[in-house]
Amino acid sequence: MTRAFRTALVAVLSSLSLSVAAFAGDDLWTQDYKAALEKAKAENHDVLVDFTGSDWCIWCQRLDQEVFATDTFKAEAPKHFVLLKLDFPNDPSLVTEEVRAQNTKLMAEFGVQGFPTIYLLDSAGRPYAKTGYEPGGPETYLENLATLRDAKTKRDEAFTAAAALQGVDKAKALDNALGLLDSETVLPFYRAEVDSIVALDARDEAGLKTKYEARLADFAEAVEGRKLESIAQEFGMKNDFAGMRGAIETFIAEHQGKPGLLQKAEMIRALTYAQDKNFEEAIRLLDEAIKLKPESELVAQIEGIKKQLEMAKMMGAGTPDEEDDEEVDEPAEEPAPAPAGGGR
Repeated sequence: MTRAFRTALVAVLSSLSLSVAAFAGDDLWTQDYKAALEKAKAENHDVLVDFTGSDWCIWCQRLDQEVFATDTFKAEAPKHFVLLKLDFPNDPSLVTEEVRAQNTKLMAEFGVQGFPTIYLLDSAGRPYAKTGYEPGGPETYLENLATLRDAKTKRDEAFTAAAALQGVDKAKALDNALGLLDSETVLPFYRAEVDSIVALDARDEAGLKTKYEARLADFAEAVEGRKLESIAQEFGMKNDFAGMRGAIETFIAEHQGKPGLLQKAEMIRALTYAQDKNFEEAIRLLDEAIKLKPESELVAQIEGIKKQLEMAKMMGAGTPDEEDDEEVDEPAEEPAPAPAGGGR
């Protein structure tokens, strides 16, 4: 993979066997999502989920060294949490194919955009808080986790209060409860509450029906967008750009009439032609992508890629240079960590 293509693809994706014993030896972490939930239910614990890139993500490694590997964290965290590590390493030997498939699926479901991302789940698997790297060592981190656990208490109290109400008043109370949660996880994990709000405010007296129907439409498109990103990730990891192009062309055929999705798909398809040094076709596809939705935020990124390819075409780029060949397995830089207590 050439450096230019890798950089562009990483930018797109960033703005885009469980037979191993689950809790073996002294290792407090499991890679098995289902086993983590079962253990959490049995022990009445929550689940701390660490989305990480263990062998390339600098901030993930710092979080491991400064917090997770400390005796303080190891002694205190398991009193409240089952620890689940969902790793996305560059070294394929660090996870099995089955674990990799599980992790990729969960990354899409949770809408993870950068590493490290830490989610706190109840024993039913519903997220109630999100954080990332933060400085200060294990004591500070554990204090923040305790504060975040209060979010679940507030959520449950709000749901209990809503259950005592009816009609639009109940819809408003449920809306307030969902407002306590990370907005990215509401629709995938609290769909029953969302559907109740829409039904209870069927005449849109409180404006909640319009609010949540719009969010549902955006969410449906986002889900399809993540499928597109998964296609690019799957084939990109294998450097199979012909396969990526074919899969994206199938995706395009299945999503006609959806300009936002088609724009992103055409941009990624253009990059596969750029990898083959077919800059003329890549630039043509980028122009078509811009026309699909000229008002979108993605246009600035597409125009930036187009300028790079026009320069490469002008310079008569032929084959990847030796330095690019040597860097095929180099990890891409992870997005900057979220501020303390925040998501990304």
